[in-house]
Amino acid sequence: MARYGIVAVGGNRTHLEGYARSFAADPRCELIAVADEPGLPEYREGLNRLLASELGVPYLPLEEVLARDDVHIICICADIERRGRVARLCAGAGKHIYLDKPLAGTVEDARAIADAADAAGVVNQMFTQVTTVWADAARQALDSGEIGDLLAVHCDMLMAKGKPGTVPDGTVRQEKPSDGRFTFVEAKRELFDMGVYPVSLITWLTGQRIKTVYGITGNYFFEEHAALGIEDFGALVLTLEDGLVASITAGRIGATSHPRSGQQRITMIGSSGIATFSEGEPHIEVFNDGPPFDTPTVH
Repeated sequence: MARYGIVAVGGNRTHLEGYARSFAADPRCELIAVADEPGLPEYREGLNRLLASELGVPYLPLEEVLARDDVHIICICADIERRGRVARLCAGAGKHIYLDKPLAGTVEDARAIADAADAAGVVNQMFTQVTTVWADAARQALDSGEIGDLLAVHCDMLMAKGKPGTVPDGTVRQEKPSDGRFTFVEAKRELFDMGVYPVSLITWLTGQRIKTVYGITGNYFFEEHAALGIEDFGALVLTLEDGLVASITAGRIGATSHPRSGQQRITMIGSSGIATFSEGEPHIEVFNDGPPFDTPTVH
């Protein structure tokens, strides 16, 4: 059995806690270290070192692990602002890369990552939902002709996290050009962060590129998002190459809004039928006027 040396770039309060443990649990893999670039903010380096301690591996400089022959795969959850640079360094060192979503903060960085991986001949993979059971079921329904010709698609990616209802009354969001910052301690750019799932799912299902995009964002639920000037919710309308229209809603809607992680589903409208596939299938929905369940403890 092949044995792969894994290095995790990042730390706690990213998705690396799950990725690193998944790699470590695979008998084909050996988790060698947590690593990152020098000169990080104190809070980020502290979270990196904490994850290394929890996993029982050393915390090492990224440059050092990239020079090692026993390191084959780098799992990257670096801050989005640094992700393009880190991924290019890793690919350039001949390491296969597994990337958290979103791929990068800019189109230029995303293209540079793909170009670096191609030039180095390494395997690269970004986390998406196209390998899930429900996405595969949607693909089979489409490929089988069960719903006829595809006419339209809608996808919801709504995360049940946070304490809703804290945004000040009368808050009106005015979208502005990005200042290049994507990483905040208190909150995330929710349409940017969650919208990558349905966009990649729709392009994978249809095999088409996107021609036009209309988007809108809002601050409906959380004070911390409004205070930082970033959205907690948004919607997109896409036109694909053959004229197919796809719509997306994505964002964070509060921990008490859903008994699981949130509503994650896709609806495909065809010439002979409509089919909906959900992360929560099979499930039972109960609607009542009782009080919501307790909000999870913030950590």
